[in-house]
Amino acid sequence: MNSLYLLLDVSYRFPYLSNLFFKSIAMKYYALISMLFVSFLSKAQIVDFPDPNFKTAVLNHNPIIDTNGDNEIQVSEAMAFGGVFDVGNENINDLTGIEAFENIIVLLCQFNNLTMLDISQNQQLSSLRADNNNLQEIILPQSTTLSSLQISDNQLTNLDVSELSNLNQLFARRNNIDVIALEFNAIITAIDLSENPVAQLNFTNNPLLQFLDISETEISLLDISQNPNVIILRAASLAITDLDLSNNPEIELLDISDNNFTSFDFSILPNLTFVEAGFSAYEQLDFSENPLLCRVVIEFNEQLVSVNLRNGSNSELVNPQGCSVSSGQVSVNGPSGLFASNNPNLLEICVDDITFAQQNFTDIPSQTTFIDNCTLSISENLSDIVTVYPNPANDHIQLNSKLSIDRIDIYDILGKKMKRYSITDNRVDISNLTTGMYFIHINTSANIQTLPFIKK
Repeated sequence: MNSLYLLLDVSYRFPYLSNLFFKSIAMKYYALISMLFVSFLSKAQIVDFPDPNFKTAVLNHNPIIDTNGDNEIQVSEAMAFGGVFDVGNENINDLTGIEAFENIIVLLCQFNNLTMLDISQNQQLSSLRADNNNLQEIILPQSTTLSSLQISDNQLTNLDVSELSNLNQLFARRNNIDVIALEFNAIITAIDLSENPVAQLNFTNNPLLQFLDISETEISLLDISQNPNVIILRAASLAITDLDLSNNPEIELLDISDNNFTSFDFSILPNLTFVEAGFSAYEQLDFSENPLLCRVVIEFNEQLVSVNLRNGSNSELVNPQGCSVSSGQVSVNGPSGLFASNNPNLLEICVDDITFAQQNFTDIPSQTTFIDNCTLSISENLSDIVTVYPNPANDHIQLNSKLSIDRIDIYDILGKKMKRYSITDNRVDISNLTTGMYFIHINTSANIQTLPFIKK
């Protein structure tokens, strides 16, 4: 209290000194308030990262984003960064703070634990890779710059790409997407929507499409007649029974395995290099008009009886460099060869050269033989040269052949060789065989023929 009286007394007795004193006090308070304001303003300019792993990844980013080295990211530093923003595989749960990086061109945030991603403020973004997260929602920028979207292996149910007019490639494999519209993506060249429950897709407005994978979807009708540039088509494990590719002569890789096809015309695909046609209901397959083939996978066709592979270039199937196809955006590589195992009824494969085929095409059923005369079908060939009777038979079968028979071998339906049988007057004793269906390989002076018969 005494000091207050003293202060008032000084103010009364010496007004000049009083003015100097109060000005000094005012200046000190002004300086203090200014410092507090600057401190507050400085903190307001710092980007908030709720996820510590995200903040750590940004502080350790290469190239450097924290240019002043204060272990914080100012908004100005975030705005100044315009390159590849790579925070992939950093155990991040929340990418809040990404909105401050308005000028990044590429965002890599794959292999994290994200459930939601909002990149609506990243208007300069041209490429996003966010695959292998747990994304259930993604908010995309309404931008004309985003051209590449890689979001496979997530849990997305909805995906709206209608605002992405410059989208060039979309990879959204293994999500839960059941509806998606692509009519506004006129320049898209690569689409992978495989392993999604989508049931309908319209590609009419995607004339530049080169790569398409819709395997393991719910699609029952596929029309790509307006997509003449398709090079790679994967359409495996669908519910389709027919597929018209007459307007798609550029196809080099075709995967139509595990469908309900009973026949298919491969002759309309002169550039076919890589074909997968297993797990179907074909009785015959004809690749004689496909001279570029270097990989043929036709396994597990239980009704398949014959294959015509006499295309004049069987040597391509043993190319040591393997087999590769590229659509520009996507490349597919695999070992060259003929893969025809697990075809229990496959009797013959017509090839360019029998000796070459025997030496190089080993992944075939044991009952299958190679021939080089494809002019006659199996039934025509055998009916003219060899017949087996009675069929069904009890203890013996009789062979009626216009040519001399050198030897015979009998196989069960699984391709197991029973034994080599001797013949007497073209009569074969089968009394030791159990009831069932068998195949008899008949080596004549001109060829090797195979006929089915039933043991009662």
